[in-house]
Amino acid sequence: MRINEVFIQRYGPLHPFHAKFKKNISIVFGPGGSGKTLTIDAVLKMLLGEDAKEYIRHDEIDETPAGYLVIEKDGKEYKIGEEKHLQDIPGLEIDP
Repeated sequence: MRINEVFIQRYGPLHPFHAKFKKNISIVFGPGGSGKTLTIDAVLKMLLGEDAKEYIRHDEIDETPAGYLVIEKDGKEYKIGEEKHLQDIPGLEIDP
């Protein structure tokens, strides 16, 4: 399973973020305080919903991110986000 695309329209102080990732390794970088960790927290919340709480680093943001992720597994793409998480799609699971 891999993340093909991330779109975060709103999450705390983050500016809208959109990225499509290549097949291999992608790196998100920026100066301290630019939102890298908040972006990861938003992705975790979109992936795991309420189950993301133990992985979130900035737990002071108590909102659901607006946006979506496009996940690929076995050649099929799945769009998840505000209302649909990994556990809602049969066969897509994450093992902490």
